[in-house]
Formats: sequence, C-alpha cells, structure tokens
Amino acid sequence: FGAPSQSPHGEPAYYWKAKVPLTEAQREQRLPWGQGPDAPTEGRRPIELGTYELWLSNYGGLVDTGADADDAGDDTHRYLEYAAHGLFMFFDNVKALPSFTRVQAFAFGYDAFADADGMRTAERFPTSIAATFQGHTMARFLENADQPNHIILDGAVPIRGDITLNACIGGTSCTGDGPTTANTISGMISGLEQLRRDGQWIPYLPAAGGIPMEEGVIAADGSFGGQLDHPRIASGDPNTWGFAGEHPSSKYGGNLYGPGNALEAAGWWHVQPDNRTPRVDGGRALAFRAYNSSLIGSFGAKCTEGCE
Repeated sequence: FGAPSQSPHGEPAYYWKAKVPLTEAQREQRLPWGQGPDAPTEGRRPIELGTYELWLSNYGGLVDTGADADDAGDDTHRYLEYAAHGLFMFFDNVKALPSFTRVQAFAFGYDAFADADGMRTAERFPTSIAATFQGHTMARFLENADQPNHIILDGAVPIRGDITLNACIGGTSCTGDGPTTANTISGMISGLEQLRRDGQWIPYLPAAGGIPMEEGVIAADGSFGGQLDHPRIASGDPNTWGFAGEHPSSKYGGNLYGPGNALEAAGWWHVQPDNRTPRVDGGRALAFRAYNSSLIGSFGAKCTEGCE
C-alpha cells in the first residue's frame, strides 16, 4: 500500500489507495462483449482488477474545553492511545457493473481483558465500574442500485458522527443512568453527517434522531455486542428484516482495550437495509432509497467517566 495520506474526504484518518493489476495471462482471458469499463472491443479485459481503499483512525472526537459550549473553535481533539478503527473497500473493475464490494469495518488494539485466569472482566474488576465512553465514528452509506439482493452498489457515501457508550464492567451490578447489570453495555450513535457531492458535510436526515445501541453483553474477554434500534418501519416496529433469512436486525460489536484506568472501546456497526415501507418522521416522508440501503461504520471511544 505504501505511505498513507490524509483522507480525501476530510476525515481524521490515514488513507491508502492501491491498484490491483491483472497479470498478462488474466488480461488475455475473454469476457462477454461490452463487459468491463475499459473494453472498447469485444472480449478485452480492463488493465486493472480493481482498487483497494483503506481508512485507519485513532480519532476520538472533540472535547468541549472552551467557555462557549456552542463554539467548536475553542475545543480540543481526543485521540485513542491503545486502539484504532477503520474501513476497507474494494472497487471491482471487472464486473459487468463495476462497483464497490467487500466493504468491511474493523477495530484492533491492546486487549484490556482475556478469557484467562486473572484477566477476565469480573476478576480484574470484582466491584464493577460504571464507565462512559465518548468517541467518533466514520461510516459509509452503501447506495443500493435498486437490486433485491443489496449486493450491487451505486456508491459509498462518507458518513461521520459521534458515539457514546455506557457500560457496567466487572463482577457486580452498577447504579446510575447507564446499564446496571454486570458486564452490559449500551449507547447512541448521534450527530451523523453525510458528505455532499460538493464536498460539504450536511445532516444525515434518515438518522436525525440518532441510532440507539440497545443493551448488549460484555464477554469475559472484553468483547461486546448488541443490536441497533434503527431503522423503524411505518408501524413503529424495529427493523427485523434479514438478508437471505440470516442475521435479522442491525447490529454493533467491538472490544475493550487499554489499561483498567484508561479503557478505550473500538468496534463496528451495521444498519441493514429494510425492504418495507419507510416511516414518516415529523410529517416528512424519508426517502425510501435510504432505507433500502445499508450503513456500515467503525468507531473508537475513550473512557471519560468511571475509569479513574
């Protein structure tokens, strides 16, 4: 991949882009007439298989440090020290309809816990801590090309936003506004914006109220996961549609990283498309296209309360 550059979308992320060439033998193979973007004559393959793109970030969002809460100009930036998160995409140049495919969100870092003696969550924190994590997410709105299988994409629109996680970590219950059962977690993805074609970030209206992260379980090794309460359909019920009858509903997952007094959380989230009627929000019918496509994102957050 070579040396990284700044994300072309203005995201606080390292960015790589690499072409995937075809071998001479592959270029001589025949394709059906007209297939491939660089096929002016029958049967000629394009000169590239496609393009890999990779985004990697340890950004954790803005911290309001100034006197004016509404003035972002005097805020400071938060960065993760023990974890990172990212996005990976491949643009397939050989398909009959060249498009993005194999979109993935991921996270990694120095594990805070392990399923081993003395390293499990309940062993490291016999008395649970009620921890709050604040951070940042970057995502892609995967535009469906009006295909029922949701695999053929028209595009991948950059999305960014904030994330808050509340967790009860350890061997006992917690008190407060967050989860109270030992080793549970919940949260909210909020402030989502999408990158408009002119390079401006504008509100992502289909999730104007945020995306709730329903209460999930933290495993003994510090990994966690749960469901997303988004989108809701016309009846007000949560999205339960599953692609090919699998993986019903939208989900999130991740892991806890770093030392016990400076925990970090990083992971992924995926909003599945929903073929059913979109809801009406505040009297405004939201675009069906937004609900007939999916969102995939990664996130990173630092513990801001409860880990001292």
